[in-house]
Amino acid sequence: MTLASCSLHSSDNGDLDGFWQLRTMELKATGEVLDMRESQVSWSFQGSILELRNILAADDYMDVICSFRHEGDELVVFDPYVSWREEGDIPIADATPLHRYGIYQLEEHFKVLELNGDNMLLESQDVRLHFRRY
Repeated sequence: MTLASCSLHSSDNGDLDGFWQLRTMELKATGEVLDMRESQVSWSFQGSILELRNILAADDYMDVICSFRHEGDELVVFDPYVSWREEGDIPIADATPLHRYGIYQLEEHFKVLELNGDNMLLESQDVRLHFRRY
């Protein structure tokens, strides 16, 4: 009976929820396809929060926390904060540090080309990103 008094929150993000490894990044301006498998870049969706990680960037290790909105075939990533261990969360005012994650705008709009239990393919005006689920 005590469970009835608890409020349980579950996400309705469907196949989007979870950990995704960035596999390739295609730069649309040049057509260059970057193999990102060794970069250890990941996106993690939970609730309304997206965490971006780049484990191999030890010299400037940081997590990036963003808000996101997913409706139909559109994913909007916005309101990015860098999460430094000592200094706390700091708003990001320039999108340059986000480029390594495939994000080129502070409010990035992606078209969801594929999303299932194994793969995700996103496209913005600048890049096409292919992910696999961890």
